[in-house]
Amino acid sequence: MHDWWISLIAVAFGQMDHLDQSTIYYRQHTNNQVGATDLRTLGYKIHRLFNPAQVKADIAKTYPQAQEFRDIFAERLSPGQISLLNTYCSIPGMGKVRQIATVARYGFWKTGLSRNVAYLLFI
Repeated sequence: MHDWWISLIAVAFGQMDHLDQSTIYYRQHTNNQVGATDLRTLGYKIHRLFNPAQVKADIAKTYPQAQEFRDIFAERLSPGQISLLNTYCSIPGMGKVRQIATVARYGFWKTGLSRNVAYLLFI
């Protein structure tokens, strides 16, 4: 969730871009509490497909985080940014068709086709 938090900050107060090179070393060991997962592997996608409750829980965590971001930075956000965050945070209370329409209308997309399909299925 820290990556998403940093993304929120970058988009709200600067810009977000992609670098093709590594800028840090990422150390993993057997005692890691959280580890990097290659989202592109078939194994990961199959695991997620058969664990919809976990996918739903991961998506659900983004709404309170967006609310917290809005609350912390409200004085530095534009009215349009606050409105966008309010819209995103209201998704859980919508019916399925309205959820999908809202995601499409506002561009609340994930990265990659399979992640977007899962997102639309499990929001």
